[in-house]
Amino acid sequence: MYFYNEIKLIMFYVMFCFILAYLLLLNTRLWDDLHLNNHLSFKIS
Repeated sequence: MYFYNEIKLIMFYVMFCFILAYLLLLNTRLWDDLHLNNHLSFKIS
């Protein structure tokens, strides 16, 4: 029973890390897009 709980805990940590990494990647991509859009708008104006 204890071993099973340990596996569940490890799986939870792995999933949490994957979600965190995905959110960070998504966040940086969104910031890059905003940054590029700001540069384009500055060039146009």
